[in-house]
Amino acid sequence: MIQTREILNAVNFIFKKNLPSFMSDKYCDVKGCQDLSFKTVPSNLAKKAFTFDDSKTKVHLCKVHYKEYKKKTKQDREVDRMDWV
Repeated sequence: MIQTREILNAVNFIFKKNLPSFMSDKYCDVKGCQDLSFKTVPSNLAKKAFTFDDSKTKVHLCKVHYKEYKKKTKQDREVDRMDWV
């Protein structure tokens, strides 16, 4: 059975030539991950879920790590939204 990450990497490799140049060289910032970036999130929230370089203000995450990030920071993001209103 093919892993989801392998499928995403294959799709990204096939369509890489169609991506804008600023997107094609971005990779996931989580230590040990070499997948292409899917989303960029604030580093202060991502620190609660993953380990990465602390000097950045924003962190690039692949699709798999972004899903984990959403699950782990759901309550914190809800509190931030309540403060905004």
